[in-house]
Amino acid sequence: MATFKVQFKITNVRQRVGVILYNITHNAEKTSVVTGINLPEKYWNKYKASVVANNQTISYIDRIEADILLLKLIDRRLSDKIKLYNVNEISIRFNANNDEQGFLSYMCMQILKLIQFKKLGTANNYLHTLYSFMDFLDGYNIGIDCLTETLVERYDLYLLNRGLKRNSMSFYMRILRSVYNKAVRQRLVLQTNPFANVYTGVDVTRKRAVQPQILSIISRLDLSDKPALQFARDLFLFSFYARGMAFVDMAFLKKSSISSNVLCYTRRKTGQRLSVKIEPCMQKIIERYNVSDSEFLFPILVSDIYSKSYQQYRKAVNRYNANLKKLSKYAELDVSLTSYVARHSWATMAQNSNVPISVISAALGHTTEQTTRIYLSAIDSSKIDEANSRIISLVDL
Repeated sequence: MATFKVQFKITNVRQRVGVILYNITHNAEKTSVVTGINLPEKYWNKYKASVVANNQTISYIDRIEADILLLKLIDRRLSDKIKLYNVNEISIRFNANNDEQGFLSYMCMQILKLIQFKKLGTANNYLHTLYSFMDFLDGYNIGIDCLTETLVERYDLYLLNRGLKRNSMSFYMRILRSVYNKAVRQRLVLQTNPFANVYTGVDVTRKRAVQPQILSIISRLDLSDKPALQFARDLFLFSFYARGMAFVDMAFLKKSSISSNVLCYTRRKTGQRLSVKIEPCMQKIIERYNVSDSEFLFPILVSDIYSKSYQQYRKAVNRYNANLKKLSKYAELDVSLTSYVARHSWATMAQNSNVPISVISAALGHTTEQTTRIYLSAIDSSKIDEANSRIISLVDL
């Protein structure tokens, strides 16, 4: 893997202004990338070899950090795909425009800002999109103004040929469009609507909810000799009992969240503050996993440092879904359980029990009832199917 260092070189002795360079070293070879970042000498700390941090230099620092991140990503991509490569291949891919910031490094800047504001989930989505778009570009950076309608359509075809579904393709396109539109708002590029001819919507997909009998079956399973499956089962049931609480919210629950037999938490996705009365079935699960020296309610996370806890959460949710899949097979269910099924099941049963939309909306932590209506419309089409069967039965076939 290559190493990267930031260098400052005086270009105008009289005005004491210089340019930022990136020195690249790999396999005993060295090269330099000359950027379009012109910096007054007073803002360069030669002892720390870095830009002096103040209000006047924040844009310089953001740009440099984003460029270094992109250089590291290009280096990683070359290491994975080519194995044997030289420093020139890194610099050529990075150096799209000497005088202007490239689109990929601008996207890196948005990722770093998301991380700074602790929006790690969104940052992770942006990073996955960046990896995909970099693969499409073969690692070459491009100017922001090069994100044209033709290029976007080619990327759309690239995703289609790789077997991605329409919603997945739209997911990548929406993120790229968001980054592009931000560059437009910052007047880094003129708006040319490059995403006009690709799909950026969201297809409504059927969400599978299980019947109450399924919950009864898995709740009665003796899984004492299968602790991993037992833990997944208990978290699934707790999610249902707690009005379809999302796994991410369960993971970050703390013992201090409980007061007077009420569990209070803030939804990670929407910021909504919710309170749930702890029912006996919930208390039983809480007591089963009570670890005295942990501040968390369940043994999912260890660290309270946000960046570390988020990485732990990502691994935990993958492990949770894998164990739910094993649980489905073990219980010989005709449906596959996932972390979302408990939430969809609670919402479906509430709807079937004629619970008002306003109550379901508040319970799920949705910001508007319109969101809940869209959510419920995608959950289960069984009522429509039943109605269709009754109508067909009126006809003597």
